[in-house]
Amino acid sequence: QEPQFRLPSVLKSMIMGILQKLWHHCTDVDNYKNEAVLFHQSLIKQGYAPTTITPLFKEAAQKIDTKANHRPIETTTLTKANNKKNTNNMLFLHQQYNPNNLPNHAIHKLFKEHCGDIFKSELDIERLIIANSKPKSLSSLLAPSKLRQKKGEEVSTMLYKHQKGETKKLQHQE
Repeated sequence: QEPQFRLPSVLKSMIMGILQKLWHHCTDVDNYKNEAVLFHQSLIKQGYAPTTITPLFKEAAQKIDTKANHRPIETTTLTKANNKKNTNNMLFLHQQYNPNNLPNHAIHKLFKEHCGDIFKSELDIERLIIANSKPKSLSSLLAPSKLRQKKGEEVSTMLYKHQKGETKKLQHQE
């Protein structure tokens, strides 16, 4: 008998969420598949019928495939800085922080061993800078820290108008 403590929609959301998390954290497709199979088997051991959960796994996999095909391939980009003072010989590696990523010192070591000489002679790049960004959290999406201002009502515009005497004086209302 299947466990009855989860609503079908909750089970579907749980499977989708865990598979998405696995997809995000596994850098190798074979590792992802192995982890997904282990997750499927663990649900069967908990008493869920394969006929109930297998369609949910297939639906989640299709959604993940669709998202993977419509998003940038990697969350990592390389840019050569050539527009700022003292950064002409630097290469920036921008990546979203993930605890499973290689440590920065290992990336630096691999860069020096495998790319250092070629990049220096061919591209005049002497230094690799690794910039990690934090992943967006639910709170940062719901309550962004960046204030949005109407066009023409930016603080700098209002201060400029005030200095030129173009604004009305603010009155304190009680």
